[in-house]
Amino acid sequence: LRLFPNATKTRDGVKFFLNSLEWVMIRRSNNLPEVCLVIEAKNEERLEKLHKEYRKVIDEAIAVTK
Repeated sequence: LRLFPNATKTRDGVKFFLNSLEWVMIRRSNNLPEVCLVIEAKNEERLEKLHKEYRKVIDEAIAVTK
């Protein structure tokens, strides 16, 4: 969370509030060995941009732990 000051730790994971309409949540799956990425965006174009951006964050975090 130090790297992302706009992040909020929740019961399920970490949620990033980007503005009044958009947010991104990254959490560990409860029953599978995977990471879940949930995005609320104002339109499809923005959704795709956020997905690429936060998928990169996840991939980099996983690479560091290997």
